[in-house]
Amino acid sequence: MSLSDRATVPLPRTRWTILIPIVFVTYGLHYLDRTNTAQLFPHLDDDIPMSDTATGLAQGAAFIGYMLLQLPAIRAARRWGPRWVVFWCMILWGLAAAGTGLVQNVPQLVIMRFLLGLAEGPLIPLVILLLGRYFVSAERARSAASFLLVLPISQVLGAPLTGLLVDHLSWRTVFLIEGVPPLVWAFVWLYVAADTPRQARWLKGSEGAAVTERVAAEEAAKAGEDRMAFGLLIRQRLVWVLAALYFAGTGGSVGLILWLPTIFEDLSPSATSLEVGVMVALPSLFGAVAVVLAARWSDAHDNRRTPMLMGFGVATAALLIGTLLPGTLWLHVTVLIVAGGAVISTGGVLASIPGAVLPQTAAAGALAVGNSFGAIGQFMGVVLIGALRDATDGSRTVSYIVIACMWGVGLVASALLVEPARTAAAEAKAPVRKEVSPEHS
Repeated sequence: MSLSDRATVPLPRTRWTILIPIVFVTYGLHYLDRTNTAQLFPHLDDDIPMSDTATGLAQGAAFIGYMLLQLPAIRAARRWGPRWVVFWCMILWGLAAAGTGLVQNVPQLVIMRFLLGLAEGPLIPLVILLLGRYFVSAERARSAASFLLVLPISQVLGAPLTGLLVDHLSWRTVFLIEGVPPLVWAFVWLYVAADTPRQARWLKGSEGAAVTERVAAEEAAKAGEDRMAFGLLIRQRLVWVLAALYFAGTGGSVGLILWLPTIFEDLSPSATSLEVGVMVALPSLFGAVAVVLAARWSDAHDNRRTPMLMGFGVATAALLIGTLLPGTLWLHVTVLIVAGGAVISTGGVLASIPGAVLPQTAAAGALAVGNSFGAIGQFMGVVLIGALRDATDGSRTVSYIVIACMWGVGLVASALLVEPARTAAAEAKAPVRKEVSPEHS
């Protein structure tokens, strides 16, 4: 079958109705376990007194673990398949999440959060690797946005739920409860997920073959070798642009999310945990809409650069404006809705960039490197904000400035993206048949 013939074959809708929901729930459980500490940490003071600096270190420990196993996990996935690697990661992070409810002091808390990050770190590059086998280039931003949509939705649902639970139960019990779902869902994942379309029980044989052929045709047209040598990756300009984007995007946004409950409690000391949870969810609610719209526009126009510039530009400007506002609750809620929604909108587009230019495994490796820098940004964000809050008597302006500076890095990096992605692939094709050149990524 020729390339033009393959292009006319309709691809099965079940990829969207079965695989994406499974990935969606899996990533949602990962995100909930990683961010529920934002609401629970203030309640740890009853048993484990902590300064803002210690809180930042305990939260940041997860992100140090988060970056360590991403590249090794991609190598493991090439041997055993992403399905099994994700399964064992889920088992380990469920145990670590529940184990947080058993800690007795700050060192134990830091160790447990480190183990949680260690287990959760490989998930994004593994999922992107898996989706790259099921979705063609014109679907990549939308497929990535469809599972990254869980970030804002998990905040919309999870923040009020955690707030409600902690109003009625101890923080230890809430950690134990929220650690159980990944242990159960891991077996659902193992049953439904498949490493390739041909192995998927929910696809007909002809459908699996059609998907595999279309993806293979696109992969054959891409430049470079489908391998993940670290030395090869770090010589590519694209990898360093991704590193800056993930450092800024996930570092700033997670830093904001983890400190949002504290910021809102400072602005409204009489608010209940449920009310704080609802306020924390609002930026993510708007982000859920923005990430879908940005991904649809990006795929339709084959343009990754403009949505990235818009997202980081609006988010940075909103926080800088927030530093000038008086301490009125709903003024700051509005600023944070705009800032959070804007930066969340970049998620699906950002995740699609490596696969638009690089072969599957190399793209997953590039994403793993970028995501590792994102973990560094997350660690720096939460720790720096905590230390500066201690030094400035809980200044809200300090938090805004730190995150705005990180997002400013993302704005500059977005300007360095090649537009559109297909042009980047064409430019990279010729000189990298023998070796991927650092000048052409």
